[in-house]
Amino acid sequence: MVLMGEPAHVGCMLDVRTVGVIEAEQTQDGKTQSNCRVLAVAVRSYSHENIAPSSHMSQSVLDQLEQFFISYNKLHGKKFKVTGGGGPKRALTIVKNGMKAFDKKNG
Repeated sequence: MVLMGEPAHVGCMLDVRTVGVIEAEQTQDGKTQSNCRVLAVAVRSYSHENIAPSSHMSQSVLDQLEQFFISYNKLHGKKFKVTGGGGPKRALTIVKNGMKAFDKKNG
């Protein structure tokens, strides 16, 4: 999820600064899988320029983001359970692990 001051169109390329990750599990039709959310801030977003890594992010902002993902998934018949979180280094580890899993699955 990219936090920014103005909306952007689908497929738009943005320069972002990773601030953290919400680690979660998503359940649909009885099947549960990891479905983490990387949090980033648009580099040129003046309204969000003061957002620091999630370990220092306002708990209120984190709570709102978590509730957004829970509600969004519920609307689509899925259960979204937050299992943890972390800062930019943890987010990078999760992204790299996901890339490895993708490569392994797709040869």
